[in-house]
Amino acid sequence: MIEILSTIVQLLVFIFLTIFPFNSVLFKEKNDLKHNFAYCISLNCLFLIFILLFFSFFKIPLNFIFFVLLFTNFIILLFNFKKLSNYSFIRKNLEFKFFYFFILLFLFIQSVESLEIGWDAFDIWKYIANHFYLENSIFDLNEREGRALMYPHLGSYLWAFFWKNSLLELEYFGRLFYIYCYVTAIFSIILSLKNISIENKILILLFLLFSTYDNNLEGYQEYFIFSFLIIFSITFLNYTEHKSPNFLLIVYFFVCTLLPWIKNEGQFYSIFLIISILV
Repeated sequence: MIEILSTIVQLLVFIFLTIFPFNSVLFKEKNDLKHNFAYCISLNCLFLIFILLFFSFFKIPLNFIFFVLLFTNFIILLFNFKKLSNYSFIRKNLEFKFFYFFILLFLFIQSVESLEIGWDAFDIWKYIANHFYLENSIFDLNEREGRALMYPHLGSYLWAFFWKNSLLELEYFGRLFYIYCYVTAIFSIILSLKNISIENKILILLFLLFSTYDNNLEGYQEYFIFSFLIIFSITFLNYTEHKSPNFLLIVYFFVCTLLPWIKNEGQFYSIFLIISILV
């Protein structure tokens, strides 16, 4: 029972850390994506991960960073409480918001119960996550042996960060952030579809979840690659309709900066995105 309660708390923490600065109240862009709550959360995930990438190069206690982020979001919430409480965005897409919460909760509980980690995830990514969990610096990795030296560190840093800042402080709570980003990206696709009934959107959503979710990817970085490319694609397609070059460049900067720090293959994805922008 305590693990289920901790899982719910972890989900609420993820949501609280990713409701600012982009949402339908504070989002200044005049386009259809403004009211796509999953897209806004995805943008906030990018923003949060970018901040954590910066902190990952310094030997700062993970608990301290966590409380600074919580405090910052709490201050933003206080200053915008009136706008948020009086705004109809709470009721907009309410059925999808409930669906979103319960799908996340279901996948979280399934992940907590299985406790399986892929071989490469255990040999590489968890090795680096352990390093950060013990409050070591990224530069200390150079003094250690193993294949971990050949791989980027950001995904493992996120794993360690949420592992350290979970209620029970168990490693699998850190991996739940991977699933959170993935499911949010899937919902971003569905809510960006136009002229489609709610029933058809739900069918497409279930199809995408069943066809892309893989238990064997526990601890792997593919979830982040998948999520980043989806959020970039949605932004790019929206740009072709609404011509928002400045906002596109912001998302492009975040995605292309973060991808190489997730996996080595991310460098090639960034090059591909640069070419697509130029073309």
